Amino acid sequence: MKQLFIRRPPTDYVFNEETYRTESANGEFGDSIRHLYPELGGWKSSSIAKAWEDYIYTTTGVEWIHQVREELKREEDFLAFLFAEQELRGRNLLVRSDGNQGVIYSLTGLDDVWGEYDCIMEREGKTPKGITTSVPLPQRN
Repeated sequence: MKQLFIRRPPTDYVFNEETYRTESANGEFGDSIRHLYPELGGWKSSSIAKAWEDYIYTTTGVEWIHQVREELKREEDFLAFLFAEQELRGRNLLVRSDGNQGVIYSLTGLDDVWGEYDCIMEREGKTPKGITTSVPLPQRN
């Protein structure tokens, strides 16, 4: 049976707001989910909203406004996304073969990319970051 895995950030990971810093994103939405993500406590509300927008679009291909959850609850995959973006894109590992960085991907489909990241970190004499966890396979109806 095939298992799916997601690399999650370590508990002491420091998320970099700079990528998502903006004044134009919906700060009210950022305020509404801020309490769910104490890891982003120092971020501006507009940055949280922009990060959420990127998370929804990158992992589903759908504009985020159509994906506002009726019941707001913590989504661990949001932090896994921010972690992947910061660690992998920062090392140019989320680039398609045609050179385009506008990649839509599944967090469970990054095993090979994380493997490349691990090799780079080891070559640099660093310990690879993150905790790999298994996730349930999607149920088919």
